[in-house]
Amino acid sequence: MSEAQERMKHYYDKNRLVQDLEVGDMVLLDGLSKGLKLHPVFHTSLLKPYRKDPKRRQKVNKVVLADGSEGQLVEAVFEHRKYKGNPQYKILRLGESKKDTTWEPVDTLKQIPGLIDLYWKSKKERKPYFE
Repeated sequence: MSEAQERMKHYYDKNRLVQDLEVGDMVLLDGLSKGLKLHPVFHTSLLKPYRKDPKRRQKVNKVVLADGSEGQLVEAVFEHRKYKGNPQYKILRLGESKKDTTWEPVDTLKQIPGLIDLYWKSKKERKPYFE
């Protein structure tokens, strides 16, 4: 029996990656679905060491909302319009340049009422009652 265990260990260890990780090391979780509500303890086979690349631009605009869906952080609201009868705001997402602003319908911006109010205060106009 012990010979069989040794033989199995030998063949398993050939392909096994030994990771020297310490508590507090920066790591990437590999192979997990987004929005999972899991206990924050993972097997080392799911971890990869984090290597910082100064050329890589990090985007921080994606967040997981309470319902598990993915959302984006909004930095500012610039303009407003009515498109096909529906109100829209031109928004800038966090970490993106001003040329990447997009028009978004009011229905998708329910998480940022404070930014919309700030936009209307800066315009010194009354907020229309189309929302």
